[in-house]
Amino acid sequence: MTDPTLRRIEFTFLAILIVLGLAASVARNAVWRSPVGAWNDAVAKAPAKARPWYQLGLAYARAGERDLAIVYLGRAKKLDPVFFRSKTPKAEDYQQQGMLEDAEVEYRARVRESPGDPVLHNRLGCVLYGLGRTGEADREFKTALALDPSYAEAYANRAAVEFDAGAFLPAFEDLRRAVSLKPESVELHLRLAVTLERLGRNDEAAAEYAAALMRDPGSGEARNSLERLTGRETSAGR
Repeated sequence: MTDPTLRRIEFTFLAILIVLGLAASVARNAVWRSPVGAWNDAVAKAPAKARPWYQLGLAYARAGERDLAIVYLGRAKKLDPVFFRSKTPKAEDYQQQGMLEDAEVEYRARVRESPGDPVLHNRLGCVLYGLGRTGEADREFKTALALDPSYAEAYANRAAVEFDAGAFLPAFEDLRRAVSLKPESVELHLRLAVTLERLGRNDEAAAEYAAALMRDPGSGEARNSLERLTGRETSAGR
């Protein structure tokens, strides 16, 4: 074989390798441009490890695929329960950072693990409320109260759903129960007072503002609202 012929063959072979290499690079880039694709690739390479399944679940959560997210988080838990438990406290962190979709997936996974925990149902309800899914939030608050009828925070949270829907009487009943369970809470007295105003029961609302002011003399909201309803300045406002 002549040298020119050999060189042409080498050049053609090199060109094929370059094309194949570029194609593989493009394929890899296409996969890694998507978090779901990236973690699917990681799962395929290490199916026995919990971390890729866990991260794939979070990626699906961020993509709005909650059902798939729960499935893959469940797989991570099954593969390595210790790893899974070490990650689940992130639900609170996600909630505090406003990453509500991620928090929802974490809380749902924890609720499936501990369905009888009223705190988890209440926290999941708060996340759903923050996402604007008030019907689902209401169901979680009701579940929390069925599990613990003395759960003041769950009564207050359900009242928020009812208040937003214009159901002021049910909101009043829930807030009244919450205040009876936590009479030291300034916030609950204020929320009850606002609800009473919506019901046109201004004398009772003034009594709740006064109760809030007694517990927190520095509360401008309580003082100003009480003065507005009674038409007279309070001692703290002079």
